Formats: sequence, structure tokens, C-alpha cells
Amino acid sequence: MTGAFLFAGYVSLTVCGLTLLKTAGLHFRPLTGLAMICYGASFIMWAIIVERMPLSIAMPLNVGFVNLAVLLVSALYFKEIITLPQWIGAGAIILGVTLISMGGKPV
Repeated sequence: MTGAFLFAGYVSLTVCGLTLLKTAGLHFRPLTGLAMICYGASFIMWAIIVERMPLSIAMPLNVGFVNLAVLLVSALYFKEIITLPQWIGAGAIILGVTLISMGGKPV
């Protein structure tokens, strides 16, 4: 599995688990169990990512991609209002992720 597919799977499972947990609440329901399965699978994927990539690149990409995906899910699924500072922050995250992903290449 390539790094891009691992990251896409990791982010998808993490955001899915968080979305299910927010939807179900802290009461144990089938959705809560599914959220736990998503988190467990994402943990395994994260362990593989950390094993294969430099941590100085993997961690910032992880935080950036998960934050952006949560912002989009919050707006689209939960109908939360995203403020201008949040959109500016999202742009800064995109710029930061781009710069970090270039970290392994000489300028």
C-alpha cells in the first residue's frame, strides 16, 4: 500500500470514527461500536504509516489532513457554520501541509 492510500484510509477512518461518535454520543449504541472499530483500524494504519515514513513529516500531515477533513464534515454533515478565521486557518493548514510534504526534497 502506498503512503497516499495509507494516509487517505487513515484520515477517512479517523474522521468517520469521530463523526459516528459525535452522532451517537457517549451512550453505547451500535454507532458507538462502529466508531470504536474505525478508530481501532485507523490506529493500525497509523502504526504502519509511522513505521514507513519519517515522523517529522507524517505527524504534521496527519494533523493537517484530519483537521481539514473534520472542518469539511462539520460544515457539510453537521451544518456547523464555519467562520472566516476558520477558513483562513484552513488555508494556512493547506499551505503548511504543502510545505511539509516538500520537506524531504532539497530546494
